[in-house]
Amino acid sequence: MNNEPDGTSDKQFESDLQAVCCHEAGHYECSRAFGIPSVMQVVISDAGDIREGWCCNDHEGPKFEDAVISWGGTVGEYLTGHIWRHGPPKSLFPLDEKFIERWHDEMLFYRHKLSDSDRNGIIGLYENTLESCRHCFRVLSRRLPELREDAAMLAARTRAARVANLAAARKFEEANKTASKWAAQSHKLSTAERARHLENYLRDMPADAPERLKFTPMLDSLRRGEEPPVE
Repeated sequence: MNNEPDGTSDKQFESDLQAVCCHEAGHYECSRAFGIPSVMQVVISDAGDIREGWCCNDHEGPKFEDAVISWGGTVGEYLTGHIWRHGPPKSLFPLDEKFIERWHDEMLFYRHKLSDSDRNGIIGLYENTLESCRHCFRVLSRRLPELREDAAMLAARTRAARVANLAAARKFEEANKTASKWAAQSHKLSTAERARHLENYLRDMPADAPERLKFTPMLDSLRRGEEPPVE
């Protein structure tokens, strides 16, 4: 990837990040509407890619509330206009009160594109999916400013985590290059110089240390000016 330190030059990452954050913020605001504490997060890989997003709560209340919260991710995306590219395709119908039933039907048609947890929550918990969808839409429509704020906060937190992951990856890569460089250079040293390095390595080890048993035959060969036998 060709990214600036803050990742903003990566347009695809930013687009995906906005969609995932709005999705999780939708779940989060629906949970808040029911007075349910929850936590949202976007998980970043060591390579700086989005692995997953999640919003977690320990709710054991009415199934209707669970279904509304499950709708919150997809509804949050469509209300903000940041739609996850791997999810359902962009709807033919706008998400508003007039077209809510048609929008709902289209989302159910593409339900295989939803996450397992969202799909199970929408379809498997509460029989009337349209009622839970309509309620979710009304909740998030009233909370749209808060949803946007939540998404922006989550995105900022995720970018910071990404910078840290990429920095750690670069540090590891540099260390690996250094180790490889020294390994390559060691073959250019004379047998006497390599013997001295190995002596220094073994100097403070006990006589019965496994390292001594392993490297003593090699050291003896180097002291004689011979290349150690290849095992």
